[in-house]
Amino acid sequence: MPQNNELERTISRPSLPARRSIQCSTGAPRREIMALLLAAVASSAFGGQPTAPALRVLAAGGVGGRNWYAEMASDGSIGLEYSDLYHHDNDFKRTLEASDRRLSTVRIAVANAEFLQLPANITRKMVTIDASALRLTVTLGNKSHSVFLYEPEELARDKRAKRFLAVWNALFEGVPDRPPW
Repeated sequence: MPQNNELERTISRPSLPARRSIQCSTGAPRREIMALLLAAVASSAFGGQPTAPALRVLAAGGVGGRNWYAEMASDGSIGLEYSDLYHHDNDFKRTLEASDRRLSTVRIAVANAEFLQLPANITRKMVTIDASALRLTVTLGNKSHSVFLYEPEELARDKRAKRFLAVWNALFEGVPDRPPW
C-alpha cells in the first residue's frame, strides 16, 4: 500500500503524454471534440440529454422548365413547392408536418454520406445543355455547405453523386409529389 505522497504522485502523473495534434477521423481538431464531449457530459450531469446541432436543408431541382423547391426546418417540417414553366395549372405549394422520423433519417444520411466534405460541384467534364440539376444546402449547427449536382442520371456510378443522392432521397422519402430523382 503506497503512502499518501506516493499515491498523490501516482495520480498526478499522466499515463500518456498529451498530444495537441490529435484529430478525429473527420479531421476535427481535438479541442472541438473535447468541447462537444464536455457539453454532453455537462448536459447529462444536469439531467438533460445532449442535444444535436440544429439541422436545416434547402433543396432545389429542375429539368426542362419543371422545378422543385423544398425546405426542411429544424423541426422536420417541409415546405414544398413545384412550378412548371409550361403548365401553370400543375404548380403547387404545400407544407408537410414536422416529423422526428424525417429529421432523424436526414441527419443520419448527412452523417453517413459525409455531406459536409463533398465538393461544391459534382459534374461530368462534358455536360448536356438543359439537363437536370440538383442543389442541396445543409446547415448543421453553425456550419453550412451547398453542393450542386448536374446530370445525376449520367453520374450513377460516381461515389460523390451517390453520397449527394443519399441525402436527397432521405429528404424526400415519403414526400408526395417528390422530384423524379
